Amino acid sequence: MRRETADMSPNSNASLRSGTDGTSGYATGLRLESNELVRIRAMIEEHWLAVIRHHAPERADDFAARGMSRYHELSHVLDHASLWPKRARILSRGAAAEIRRMPFMQQLADELGEFDISDEDDVGWEEIYFRIVRPGHGEDIGPLHADRWFWNLGHGVTPPGAERVKVWVAIVCEPGRNGLRVVPGSHRREWRYHGERRDGLMKPVLDEDEDKIGARLLTTEPGDVIVFHDGLVHGGAYNTGETTRISFEFTMFVKRGALAEGVRGGFEASHLREIAKRIRSRIVSMSHRGRSPHLGSSLSCVDILVAAYFGALRIDPQRAADPDRDRFILSKGHAAPALYATLAERGFFPLDLLASYNRDGAVLGEQPSPGCVPGLEVATGSLGHGLSLGVGMALASRIQGRGYRVFAVLSDGECNEGSVWEAAMFAAAQKVDRVCVIVDYNRWQATGRSDEIMALAPLAEKWKAFGWTTHEVDGHDVEALQGLLENVPDGGGKPIAIIAHTVKGKGVSFMEDDNNWHYRIPNEEELAAALRELEG
Repeated sequence: MRRETADMSPNSNASLRSGTDGTSGYATGLRLESNELVRIRAMIEEHWLAVIRHHAPERADDFAARGMSRYHELSHVLDHASLWPKRARILSRGAAAEIRRMPFMQQLADELGEFDISDEDDVGWEEIYFRIVRPGHGEDIGPLHADRWFWNLGHGVTPPGAERVKVWVAIVCEPGRNGLRVVPGSHRREWRYHGERRDGLMKPVLDEDEDKIGARLLTTEPGDVIVFHDGLVHGGAYNTGETTRISFEFTMFVKRGALAEGVRGGFEASHLREIAKRIRSRIVSMSHRGRSPHLGSSLSCVDILVAAYFGALRIDPQRAADPDRDRFILSKGHAAPALYATLAERGFFPLDLLASYNRDGAVLGEQPSPGCVPGLEVATGSLGHGLSLGVGMALASRIQGRGYRVFAVLSDGECNEGSVWEAAMFAAAQKVDRVCVIVDYNRWQATGRSDEIMALAPLAEKWKAFGWTTHEVDGHDVEALQGLLENVPDGGGKPIAIIAHTVKGKGVSFMEDDNNWHYRIPNEEELAAALRELEG
């Protein structure tokens, strides 16, 4: 039996909202009313007995006489494992509908916002299912995992603009001897895991020692409800009681933004905008000190990088080489100052290093080189290659069962390159849905307007025609960008293209939409004027 720290009243004072999206990643304090508990138990027991009657009609009366809580006393006469796959434990449409109308469901909506319930197994209705854990049967509980890993491996479809939240409810259990195992705060970090095909499905397996990651036992009584983040590492508890434990659970799709006012990683939306201003200030200063051009191109993509690195990417600056990290490729490598400043601001390396940008012997070159600083994935700057690299990485993610995602930022002028469209065709043909391209559509190339040089417009329709799910967005709306990036993959089985409408030189009035700043370097007076606007 695994050892965990017991906690008789986990997070009981936290609201469901603050607990689920806060430090711990879970919340309790909600309980079923006694009539709700009685009715749900009766529905589960009716379903339980119907399954037994179908598979072993000659023993059904014996099981009925003992009741569900004593199921373990006779389970040896059945093939327990084959009798109870998940699909056999999904409650009927009628039962699910009745539970959906109960008061505790309204309490969930009042706390977390309106929600739908997932149908992961495509049964045709909102999926509520129960679990059976016999006393002393360790095989009845699964390994520690995060539900997010299942979704990353292709289980179910998450609606656009939704957050996933899990609900687990104790129905039959002995107080103090049963419950749920959780790793508090585990939703805020990335874990090493891989996919293994079992029972015809790809299932995640943790690559870390369960006994060393701080699991805690949340002990429960019948009717206790635990609500938790879909990234929380958890698992069923070993049943040390004398009765069969019964619980039920479901996954909620809560409208994005209802869970918390901030964004992934704990950064408030207003904070993101301040970060973007700081990064723009650093870029202008870097251009001046390093005597480096491409200032307008760097400024136009800042909000895209902020939405990714401070919002959507599953990354840890302290574990920059984590094999399960999301990958980010700045294919328009001439905008390297934006990437360097973002990585430093995010904590991948000291901010002081930015002062050496483009100096002789410095690690931060005018074009990025692989491994020059933590967090920088590949060398770019020779336009047209970043998407091919990204598609390959995303395909490797799928083959290895890791689940990481790959994001590539391209310039609109870069879409002139044939290699971009070769990669686009391959990704669509192979249904590489864990890759996302973001086109920084600032409408300028080195020598003129993008649409005049190569007739890019209508750009969104071109990506759609190549088999990509395509979105158009204001490329300076950090919250909108973050929402789209977080929803990769979106469950549609296609790669995703985001056409981000941006302004070259964004943030400095006298640089905005002026293509001279593709090559110009600010002098002392222009630097001071730009910093007054950005820092004022």
